[in-house]
Amino acid sequence: MGLGSWTTDLTVARVVPRWVYIEATLVGHGLSLTVYTPASAECAHVMQPEQPVDYVERGVGGRFLRDDVQCDTVGIGPPLVQRTRGGRGGSLRTQPIPREPARFQVVFEDEEVILLRGRFVLASRIGWSGGHDSVAVVPNDLRCRRAVEEGVASMEFRPSGRNTLSLVSREGPCRIIGLVIPPTSTEDSDRDSPPVRFGPETLRRSGTPRTDARDAHGPGRSLFYRRNRCRGTRVHSSRRV
Repeated sequence: MGLGSWTTDLTVARVVPRWVYIEATLVGHGLSLTVYTPASAECAHVMQPEQPVDYVERGVGGRFLRDDVQCDTVGIGPPLVQRTRGGRGGSLRTQPIPREPARFQVVFEDEEVILLRGRFVLASRIGWSGGHDSVAVVPNDLRCRRAVEEGVASMEFRPSGRNTLSLVSREGPCRIIGLVIPPTSTEDSDRDSPPVRFGPETLRRSGTPRTDARDAHGPGRSLFYRRNRCRGTRVHSSRRV
């Protein structure tokens, strides 16, 4: 599309269907990251366990390619949510911990995770632009079940430590381990077997993140690329996409 890009090779380690998404964990070059993609035929082809893929920095969490088929991510998981910071300095000893109300409803639940759709405005602190309408992924444990019982909770952002974004629970912090763009329509999200559309006509609504390279995750730089450039991970110049 005339945009410069960077690429590196990774291997798909694990694939799990989650609601209208595919949750994929990829490894390579000493890294392990989790991303979310639409449950489309293209992404199902690309995200095959134990298969190599090419990663291209683009949009929310990057683009993955295999056999000339491409799959654009619509969400990020560990470690990007925990380690991508908003660049605001200061110490927890000198600055208060930012806290805002989060309102949401449960849209999916399995033995491992709960998916919450709603308003998570502090997500902007890590560069996520869709905090007014996003899907948050949390562990399905006692802390998080307590936090989501009423559909509203306080959300915290911590600029250091493991719990970057969390919901406050009587049992302790409920870590937000993933952030995902919501599906296009209620009709699509109600289907048991997508395809699900994540078109720009919906993703560009006010308060919803966009998947093009000029979104709030940086001009032409995905969260994955920015984090690993800071770490010194080698990436390779690649073709234009």
